[in-house]
Amino acid sequence: MMRPKFEAAMVVVSLGLAGGVSANVLDSGRSVARFETNLGVVHIELFDAEAPQTVANFKTLIGMGAYDSMFFHRLVYGFVLQGGGFNVDLENQLLGYTPDVGNVVNEFGHSNVRGTVAMAKLGGDPDSASNQFFFNLGDNSLNLDNQNGGFTVFGEVLGTDMAVVDAMASVSIANGSGIHSAFSELPLINPPEGYLVLEDLIRVDRALIVMPGDTNFDGEVNLNDLSALASNFGSDADGGVINGPVDGDFNFDGLVNLTDLSVLASNFNTAAVPEPAVAGLLGLGVLGLVRRR
Repeated sequence: MMRPKFEAAMVVVSLGLAGGVSANVLDSGRSVARFETNLGVVHIELFDAEAPQTVANFKTLIGMGAYDSMFFHRLVYGFVLQGGGFNVDLENQLLGYTPDVGNVVNEFGHSNVRGTVAMAKLGGDPDSASNQFFFNLGDNSLNLDNQNGGFTVFGEVLGTDMAVVDAMASVSIANGSGIHSAFSELPLINPPEGYLVLEDLIRVDRALIVMPGDTNFDGEVNLNDLSALASNFGSDADGGVINGPVDGDFNFDGLVNLTDLSVLASNFNTAAVPEPAVAGLLGLGVLGLVRRR
């Protein structure tokens, strides 16, 4: 098989954090999504009440496993980091399309400021969002709030996890349009040497909805979770925790206290109901294959 080459030279820069990182604390009653990426973990507060259909669509895709092995295919420095439409199979060295469950109606309400997460859509069609989304890397409100019906913001990065997003958004950019037209601003950990190395893609290895009180993400809240919380209980702002629910910090304020214990207690001895999984990656082999490092 012919290996596609990049059509343009690499753009390589070194960026600091785009706008500083401050902690965003979870509002009571909102859901949390967790992305485990190859550059760190990102938790997203979901706006269940403000964008209910968009959040429901996002949760469905996560429950299906649609975002497991997804990669971010578009990066514009200081603007957006976009993904959700493509996946990667490292074992078989294949690229494919992420499944979707149809379009979702536009629910613009929140402004596209730094740290928010919004749905991508087709130009001239406000209700065309399906599975692609983006992180706002800067304040894009003047632009994205006022075109195509406004881009639906359905979540915001929690805690200090924007530092991970900034790291993902500080890598090299390659023109991979020879592989697919959507890859003209493809973020890569290392500059390619003529061919795309799939291990250099910024990928999500696992996506899940975090059950309140579940520290180890096994879908149950039990004594194991209470033990994790107890080991960090009483942490203060100076020696605070940084791993969110893993440490028993369920509202991402850097502390483990009675508020977190209350969350765990209210869900103790409960279990999440799993969604049916997607059988493998869809569309594998549609895109050209490349080289393993």
